Amino acid sequence: MYYNQQVTGYIKKTQLPEKDLLIALRLLIHSTLPDIIESYCGNHPVFSYQKKICYLKAVAGKALLGFYCVKNLQDDTGTLKDNGHRFKQLEVVSLKELNEILITKWIREAASELVNDRIAV
Repeated sequence: MYYNQQVTGYIKKTQLPEKDLLIALRLLIHSTLPDIIESYCGNHPVFSYQKKICYLKAVAGKALLGFYCVKNLQDDTGTLKDNGHRFKQLEVVSLKELNEILITKWIREAASELVNDRIAV
């Protein structure tokens, strides 16, 4: 597991409750895909293998988990929102509403678009 120092800095500068949400989401991403690479791109954390899979952002009392790879995402709950581009994102406002099972499923589905011998989904 590799933690990028710029990503760590971004999270440290974030206010509560966004900070706790970003920490929880970051840990969930790394526990789901241990070989994922994190970087700081476009003023926010980005997680990738050969291509970008997902990103994190802190925005006014919430954390956003966005997905670049959306073709395989199955969202029967309607929880993922279209951000107006080709991405989908989840808005999280509290740790209580953090559905780890569902988020893990989406991370694996997003990564499955990039499946190769490095990614075990």
